[in-house]
Amino acid sequence: MVALFATGVHLGYAICDCMVIPPVRKIIKGRRGNRGRIGALKAGGRATFESTLERDFYFTLDFDPAVETFSPQPVLLTYQGSNGRKKKYVPDVLVTYTDRRPHGLFEVKYAADLLADPSEFRLKFRAAREYARCEGWTFGTVTEKSIRQQRLKNITFLRPFLDPGRVFAARDRQMLLCQFTVIGLTPRQLLADLSLEEKGRLLPVLWHLVAAGVILLDMDQPLGMDSPLHLPEVP
Repeated sequence: MVALFATGVHLGYAICDCMVIPPVRKIIKGRRGNRGRIGALKAGGRATFESTLERDFYFTLDFDPAVETFSPQPVLLTYQGSNGRKKKYVPDVLVTYTDRRPHGLFEVKYAADLLADPSEFRLKFRAAREYARCEGWTFGTVTEKSIRQQRLKNITFLRPFLDPGRVFAARDRQMLLCQFTVIGLTPRQLLADLSLEEKGRLLPVLWHLVAAGVILLDMDQPLGMDSPLHLPEVP
């Protein structure tokens, strides 16, 4: 049995699916990487991280169409440590979803760190699971083994094409979308009949449409000129 006392998320206001929760503590510099911020629409405009692994996880969350919001440092937990003393613990992020899934509370850790002090992490995570259960959420850990996959490489490539400072002509977007007469058309096929100048102008527009979810591809496969493309299904 874990002695658990939780404060933060559920006190004073209710959590709705579209709500970004303010962090309960300031981000400090982690030993494996510098703290920083990224632009993240689903975190209310920006998200602060304390390791590059957290940053990479936030990239994937912000890009995931199934994610409604994510809130770094969302709740403060107090639990009894292995030495019998009360300790504080702040899970890394709370995720809400666009579907019927319960909210997910997550800890982001390198796999080696989890093995370094398993007994203390066990108590800490048990407290988080109990708190999440009481809130109707789930709790889980994510490591570089699941975060740093092909999907992250694709997201890293596509993110710059969502930069608000880059303006793409509506005429060019419409020109590309009108070419989709065949399911599985590739970028190479889509641009095959264009001049070099047109290809140079329209290829960034194509990646912008992919990044925005207007055109879809398999994000778990290497992204390139021969990636099959398709449009979202109409409900």
